[in-house]
Parts: sequence; C-alpha cells; structure tokens
Amino acid sequence: MNSEKVLFYEKQTSWMLIIMSAIPILVLTTIFLSEEQPNLAALYVLLPIFLVIIAVVILFSRLVIRVTPEQIEAYFNFKIFRQSMVIKNINWEEIEVCSPNALWGVGLRNTPKGTLYNTQFGKAIYLKSVNGKTFFVGSKKAKEIKEVIQQLKTT
Repeated sequence: MNSEKVLFYEKQTSWMLIIMSAIPILVLTTIFLSEEQPNLAALYVLLPIFLVIIAVVILFSRLVIRVTPEQIEAYFNFKIFRQSMVIKNINWEEIEVCSPNALWGVGLRNTPKGTLYNTQFGKAIYLKSVNGKTFFVGSKKAKEIKEVIQQLKTT
C-alpha cells in the first residue's frame, strides 16, 4: 500500500450520470415487460444497449482527485482514465480556478483548454506544466486545490 502523504482528497459521484442512465433502462425494461409475449429479438437489441450504459456508469460515475507533495492526479473508477502532473513541473503562472463552459458537458471531454475530467457542472482547476501539458479537473473545491498546490511552491 502506498504510504504517500495525501494533502487533498476528494471523491465525487456523478448522480446525474447514474440517474440519466437509469431512465432509459427503466423505460425500455417497462416496454419490454409490458408485452404479453416479450419479443426475444428486442431482447437481443436491448441487452447490448443496457451493457454499454452500465459500463459507462461503472467507468465514469466516480472521480477521485488527490494531491500529494509529489503530484496531483485525477482518475475515474479503476484508474483506466487518469491524468496527473508532477508538482515540480507546474508552471506557477498557469494555475487558475475557472468555470468550464456547460456546453463542454460532463465526463471525459476534449476542450480548447485540454482534456477535462468532471462529474458535474461548476468550477474546475486548470494547471499547465512547464512543458505545456495540461491538468483540467472539475471540482466544487477547486479553490481549495489551488491553495494546497500553491503552498507546495514554497516547499
């Protein structure tokens, strides 16, 4: 187990994604079960759709943000989709708390500022490294993350 000191930790759950995914599953299941003799061909169509929806919910419904003295990282469930930045590589002039455009959506999004990881609309922390790499993550605690990172500049 990693015994690295964690200076900031946030786990976000995307209830919007879970609810929005449950609605089509419930509607389609209700339609399928309301038939006197369920059509098995419909089941072959619905089952892959259900599996894709469930996979998306499992992969993207939870986002974790961690700051340690060495790095900042954000990842969705299972760390399949992960971004990180080494603290010593941060361009200290390129740290900002911003409000991503709502049109960019929620989840794993390519934006003009870089890849955005978020589970909800609102604030985000945006960092740029000295070599141009970006770290862009949505958080209600973006200001707190910025303060923790700026404290690491002096250490």
